[in-house]
Amino acid sequence: MMINTLQDWFTLLFGTGFIATVIGWVVERRKRKAETQTILANNETIEITNDDKKFEQYQKILDDLPERYVKRYNEFEEMHNRKVQLLEDEIALHKRVIATLKAENHELRKKIKEYANRNPT
Repeated sequence: MMINTLQDWFTLLFGTGFIATVIGWVVERRKRKAETQTILANNETIEITNDDKKFEQYQKILDDLPERYVKRYNEFEEMHNRKVQLLEDEIALHKRVIATLKAENHELRKKIKEYANRNPT
């Protein structure tokens, strides 16, 4: 078979070009599909790794929780004890003030009676 005309040449060239383009498109499509699957697999691996890291962080937090709880509880108890001691000291101070005022009141009543007894009007 011999190619004789210019039209046959054009048909041959464009037909071959079209077939080559279709074959290239199919090959490229398969290549991109394989790359996409590789990327998806990598993403899944990264997600699993990230989930493992999150789990480890949460596990650290949970493992540390009793220690932090005891520390906070001790701080709270110490603060509460200081507050109770402060209030007890304040009560003792008020009792001393009351005792002093009672003694002063008693002395003043005694002086008033002495004054009233000396100056009967």
